[in-house]
Amino acid sequence: MLQHNGAIGIMSDNQFLTLLELEELEQNNRDYGIAEDAPGLVMFGSDGGNEAYAFDTRTTPWGVVAFPFISIDIGEARPIAPSFTEFLLELQRT
Repeated sequence: MLQHNGAIGIMSDNQFLTLLELEELEQNNRDYGIAEDAPGLVMFGSDGGNEAYAFDTRTTPWGVVAFPFISIDIGEARPIAPSFTEFLLELQRT
């Protein structure tokens, strides 16, 4: 994120990825009520559709989780990868 400050693109045949710019992170998390509805998560992007991606700050190191935009709820978050690098590799494999 520090090198590219956001991105939009295709990771594999069926996987699209949007990464927020650093300047957008705080406002987007506030607009979606992440701190209230999913405490401990920091949303950083999406699949360009119905699913958001977030860092799970409750784990060390921070893992990456996915959750549906329609129900922003910590209980709906499901682990995707143990790190951001592994998250990107997983999207390429999907």
